[in-house]
Amino acid sequence: MGLLLCIGIVKNAYSIISRFSFIVQNFVFSAKYLVMRLLLTAIFLIATQTLFAQDHKHEGEVRKEVLHLFPDTAKTYVNIYVSFPQAKSFSLSIYDYRYQSWIKEVKVVARKDYQYSLDVTKLENGKYKVHLTADNEQHDADFVVRR
Repeated sequence: MGLLLCIGIVKNAYSIISRFSFIVQNFVFSAKYLVMRLLLTAIFLIATQTLFAQDHKHEGEVRKEVLHLFPDTAKTYVNIYVSFPQAKSFSLSIYDYRYQSWIKEVKVVARKDYQYSLDVTKLENGKYKVHLTADNEQHDADFVVRR
């Protein structure tokens, strides 16, 4: 009789422990699920805020360069990057450093972002300027040809 009683107690204890274990496992699963949702929500909010900040410039915020050259010291090509907040027509003129000789002009119609690869293999070693004109704006950037 004592053995049967012990077996009955063990079965009941096992049943109670199994139910408790199921509840704990569900709680752990629910906690993991909640943490994952919070992380995903935080990532979404950060990404949305970053995109919003890029699209809406705040007063006093530094604006991205309109005219950028890479590399600034070149042997074969210089990549000219133009980026405006809104699409507009513009022209790029390439001169020697003292504006004594005009080398090339590129006219672009209504573009927000633009890239042009300038072949500098026929240019002599020295400094050169890229001059951008758009509406009332003018921007200059320098590059060097060195072989």
